[in-house]
Amino acid sequence: MLKHLSSRYNIEDMDHEERNSIYIPELQMTWGSAWSALRKSWQGFYAARRTGDSESIDTLLERITMIRKYMGLEDGGTYY
Repeated sequence: MLKHLSSRYNIEDMDHEERNSIYIPELQMTWGSAWSALRKSWQGFYAARRTGDSESIDTLLERITMIRKYMGLEDGGTYY
């Protein structure tokens, strides 16, 4: 079972290849690319938080929120 379920896409019954090929028009990328961008944004966020770069933190949180929204991932509230 998937750890993350989408409220926009029925990904629970899809295999890895099928899920990664879903096109998300608002992001102009596929699910796989969006997931990669989300993962990299989180990595950047944690790096920025370690260095205290508040401008990057804000930018990355906006990007994370936008990607999660259009992927249909439930918002968990505060990120840190």
